[in-house]
Amino acid sequence: RFQTGVDIPVARGFGFHVLDQGATYFPRRHEEVLVWKNSNECADNQEHFDALLERSIERARSESGAAPNLRFVHLRPLRAMGDSSYKTISSFRAVILVPYEVLLMTFYELYHV
Repeated sequence: RFQTGVDIPVARGFGFHVLDQGATYFPRRHEEVLVWKNSNECADNQEHFDALLERSIERARSESGAAPNLRFVHLRPLRAMGDSSYKTISSFRAVILVPYEVLLMTFYELYHV
């Protein structure tokens, strides 16, 4: 409205459907981090992306002397196994969201877990 003078009603994504599924953040996979790239997962660069993640952990380990042993799990295999519910997703230590437009809604969904 500040640039156009027009008020446009909007509704922010909240993720009520996540709450309805009973999902709550309760990490049981303490050494696993879920990598959520986008709905297509961009398999063409996954090898390079995985190498970048591993180098980041190695660098943190060498600089601090104590970095956790983390294993990065991609969303695609979870979906292929039919195990990508919000309950499963919220069991990971953390989720890495690689920014794409669709992921904005995913952020709200995971935030409300």
